[in-house]
Amino acid sequence: MYRDGIDINNEVRDEVFGEYVDELVQEKEALALFKGKTEVFLKALEQKEKTKEQQCHKKNQPRAYSTKIPKSFFEHPLYHNLKEVIVTPQKERIVPRRWEELQIDFSDKNRRYSGLCDMSVYRVTNRYNYQTLLDKKVALAIPIQTTLFQEIQKEYEKQIEIYRFVQVSRRLMQEVGYREKEDLQYCMVAEVLEDIHTFLKGRTLVNWYEWIEIYKKFGIDLELFIKKEMRGK
Repeated sequence: MYRDGIDINNEVRDEVFGEYVDELVQEKEALALFKGKTEVFLKALEQKEKTKEQQCHKKNQPRAYSTKIPKSFFEHPLYHNLKEVIVTPQKERIVPRRWEELQIDFSDKNRRYSGLCDMSVYRVTNRYNYQTLLDKKVALAIPIQTTLFQEIQKEYEKQIEIYRFVQVSRRLMQEVGYREKEDLQYCMVAEVLEDIHTFLKGRTLVNWYEWIEIYKKFGIDLELFIKKEMRGK
């Protein structure tokens, strides 16, 4: 059949054939998409089964516990080497914390605050600043690795000895992982030492000799220190 010189049958046939081809292409694309999703699903399923097998195998294995203590247990300043000693104008008082533990004063990098003792502590590194602050009767944090510390060490020998003993004791009493509620909570030397003595008395005789050796590692003669303190009471 012709219309205006064009074979209408051929035109219809081409149109139908084109639609058929489009349908085939769409079906092919849909099939490929389905195949891809199926492969992803099967891989995920396979991985899930492998994970289950590994977990089941792990549960059936004898457990081994690490003897290594995580580093995070020792991130508190208490477990670091002592950098400063803190001395007070009243010998019967003590700031039983380290400089790094005190509250920061953002207006003065060399001044911090002890909330426990309601006392400001000034860090000094030279003789001039030391002499200026000494007249003000304030607590001082003196870095150990300075000439100033060597110069005043004899003058504050007793306070330095007690302060070092307290810091070592705090570290040993805490064992691993700092717990503020189990820390020393007094600012009078007598009360702080009493707390430490009470703790040490709770050690067994066997452990007592171990503790003597532990203190020696920090350069402290535990027996001699306690004898001196008892004599001073």
